[in-house]
Amino acid sequence: MDCGTSLVKYILFIFNTIVSRSPSTKYDCRNARKNSSNNGCTTFCSSLLIGHRPHSPGIVNPKVTVVAHSNVDSRQQMHIPECNLKAQLAIINAVQMKTLRKLEQINKQNRLYVERFKKNDREKLERIQKEKDQEDIKIGQKETLALLQEILMKLTPIKKLNDASLGNTKEELDTFQRDTPKRMKIKSRFIPNGFQLIGSRYLNIVTDTRNWADAGVTCRQMGGYLAAIQNQEEYDVIKPKLMKNYWYWLGINYRQEEGQYVSVASGNPAPFFMWNELHYEPNSFEGKGECISIINDEMYDSACEDQKYFICQLDNLV
Repeated sequence: MDCGTSLVKYILFIFNTIVSRSPSTKYDCRNARKNSSNNGCTTFCSSLLIGHRPHSPGIVNPKVTVVAHSNVDSRQQMHIPECNLKAQLAIINAVQMKTLRKLEQINKQNRLYVERFKKNDREKLERIQKEKDQEDIKIGQKETLALLQEILMKLTPIKKLNDASLGNTKEELDTFQRDTPKRMKIKSRFIPNGFQLIGSRYLNIVTDTRNWADAGVTCRQMGGYLAAIQNQEEYDVIKPKLMKNYWYWLGINYRQEEGQYVSVASGNPAPFFMWNELHYEPNSFEGKGECISIINDEMYDSACEDQKYFICQLDNLV
């Protein structure tokens, strides 16, 4: 037995130890087909080692071992160690691929475990947060109730004081109402010039022309306000005092921000109107009619810069 044959047998022994424990399939290189590009059994050996498992094409078959034969010529024997070395490398690659697939499965399982762990933690945190919120609400309700009780205790003396003060105020109001007629008689001596009692109120019908704003200023200088009419009864009393076919300003204008006609004396919505329905009043007079005037017993919305007579009232109740 020469040195080459011993080396081949040693390599084969190592190879058989690495591969699977199941019996190996031995192949005699003397039966190998000759390949024009390779004078040994290397090509045939490689095709035998790779791709002969029907259920797993392209995967190394570790059950095959190529052995030397006494009748194999020296050139073929030279290729047997190379063939077996390639087989070992193919087996190692197969083991590595199997290991990688195993690692991928482990990583996939780990990811599933991590996701499940995160989901459980998230649900647990949400449950804890919900319980904490409910506890905070209960604490807040208790604190609010305690605060309300404290405020109620502090308000009780104030309420008693207010009740006593209200009783005094009612007595003072009754006294004031009893004395009002007397005071009115006293104050009637100081009615400003031009004002006269028309109906139940003191009015001044001015026959000098002003625009609406200046008319209001003039009434204030006289000690009164540009007038508004409070009801039909007062309207019927005022009409005979006004000259026919003359315009008179009233103390009413349209306030855009409030969307209504307001009395300048009281700051309240005007209580009474007698619009000219034939002219579809109020019609805004081409967008300028924000100030109210009266002529021939009917009211119009007019341009505030127009010059007209005006009516002043002494009180600011209407």
